Amino acid sequence: MLKKIEEKLQADGKYNQLVECGNGGKRMRQDDEQALGKHATFKKLERLFKSPNLKDPSARSCPYYGFNYYDVTAEEEKIMDETMDKDIVDWFLQQRQSCYVAFKYTEPSARRINFEPFLFFLVNSARKVNPAFQDLMASLYGDWLHRCDVVKKVQRCQDKVALDYMLDTEFKDDKPPIGALLGDVVRCMVVCPTPEDVVEAMSKLKGCKKLTVLRIKNGFAAKNPAFGYRQILVNVLFEANGVSMVCEVQVNLADYVFIKEKIHTYYSISRVGKNFASSPEMYGLVWKPSM
Repeated sequence: MLKKIEEKLQADGKYNQLVECGNGGKRMRQDDEQALGKHATFKKLERLFKSPNLKDPSARSCPYYGFNYYDVTAEEEKIMDETMDKDIVDWFLQQRQSCYVAFKYTEPSARRINFEPFLFFLVNSARKVNPAFQDLMASLYGDWLHRCDVVKKVQRCQDKVALDYMLDTEFKDDKPPIGALLGDVVRCMVVCPTPEDVVEAMSKLKGCKKLTVLRIKNGFAAKNPAFGYRQILVNVLFEANGVSMVCEVQVNLADYVFIKEKIHTYYSISRVGKNFASSPEMYGLVWKPSM
């Protein structure tokens, strides 16, 4: 079905329009000085966020990795309590206790604690940015916009870090916090009826003065996208309520979106399949929603 959509676009002379919407740019980490790295809370908790993970040299290649949660100082805990939502702080403290137990009774090679403190700050920041971001996207795209009023949760963020970054050699030299690579905690989807509408949507985004376009990943310019699914992913820098962070706009053609959910299930299976034997807990990731 996807191949037929692509063939029709090419036959109609529309495919090149989508390719020419742009491609490339530089990835910006969330802890960059232009993004969350300049936030006062980040500055205060920088030692905690940038502390190395397990000192075991094999830890970096493990599907999941641990963090020494009981190394949090009383002052750092106080800062988190004063600056973050209560449910996020409670979740952090729960994970801190779990980590303490795991580190006390488990051998390094068997540890599967999969959280890092920065992610709690990231999700808390996303909650402050998301409403204004969704409203801006609505003003640009109207009925084309599929709002995402709920930001990614901490567990979902860490699952993505473990699968997309910790196992990919492309990111082997990245320093903690690895979660700073996540650029889609705040995101939305724009569904365009026609190729011409996709071109218009991209033009509106590039021309918007209330954000900065950082990077474009154009699936129509890719040789072999997963399962043939093509969309345009745009990372932007957006600021609201005193918080600047990297957000994602997913620009889609309606014909592709029709089968998006089915493709996403197969894609999830392909991503985690090679890790089933070593990490059975990953089975649960297959059935997560796409947004």
